[in-house]
Amino acid sequence: MTENSQQEADSTAAPRSSNYEVGYCRPPIATRWPKGICGNPARIRKKDPKPIATLIDDFFHENVNVPEKGVTRRMTKLEVILRQLLSQAGAGKKGALEVLMMYQAHFTKRNKRWTTR
Repeated sequence: MTENSQQEADSTAAPRSSNYEVGYCRPPIATRWPKGICGNPARIRKKDPKPIATLIDDFFHENVNVPEKGVTRRMTKLEVILRQLLSQAGAGKKGALEVLMMYQAHFTKRNKRWTTR
């Protein structure tokens, strides 16, 4: 090898420890991944986020403690919401009654679709 090619090889290689400063974005040479070896050998990737429908279903199926007539009962969040809507509709609130009617229309249509198969 000539001197010129020797100097080019030295300049592309990792810097020598005498003039190499370790710092931000400059890790120590001994701890770097060697060329050709992946830093993530198991190829473990980040998990995909859950779909919104699954998150909503999980939310409605969670159990909560609800005090009722001095006794604490465990109900799903969907049950609590429906009970609140029923009590408000019984008190004469039109908005709660409209929401209940929409739920009824949606779920009866959905149930008919499943039963006809």
